[in-house]
Amino acid sequence: MSCEAGEQIPALRRIALCIRNGGTLSLEERTIVAKCMDGREPVLLSAAAWIVGEYKEKDNSLLEKLKALRQGKLDKMPEAFVRIALEKCEARKMERQWKPRPDMLKDANPYLRLEVMRELLLVNQDDGVAATGKLSEDEDPLVEFAARGICLKAALGSPDMHGLLLDERHELLLTIISGNR
Repeated sequence: MSCEAGEQIPALRRIALCIRNGGTLSLEERTIVAKCMDGREPVLLSAAAWIVGEYKEKDNSLLEKLKALRQGKLDKMPEAFVRIALEKCEARKMERQWKPRPDMLKDANPYLRLEVMRELLLVNQDDGVAATGKLSEDEDPLVEFAARGICLKAALGSPDMHGLLLDERHELLLTIISGNR
């Protein structure tokens, strides 16, 4: 990550906190999110996608940017976050709560599998534990390790996922969207 890209992290962290607390985005915050999508740096793009997916207000310009990104070639981590964000936006449009589909736990994208598991742990503990059980036997040893670690942390009630994820970029991303350091 470049120094310039790294300078966006504090702003994204503030925006993510605002979204987690049900807030709305200012024009300046929307510009930051759009800039992070345009820059296509994997961590910033993934965080921006998460923000759009969690944002309860309708913002067609950010949604259209996200849809356009889906059409291009993305790294696996941003691809996972863009896919989930688009599904969440579609569910909101249909006035229903988004819930990950079971087939997403078998997707070839390891970030998607882990994020679906994390989402399930956040919204429905039983479904999350079942998903964690499946992924703790994953063919990918990194996914297996991460799933076991997340399961252990969740059982202990700890929101800190540091040292348990696929790579440093994924860990950095989660510190942005979860507010943990």
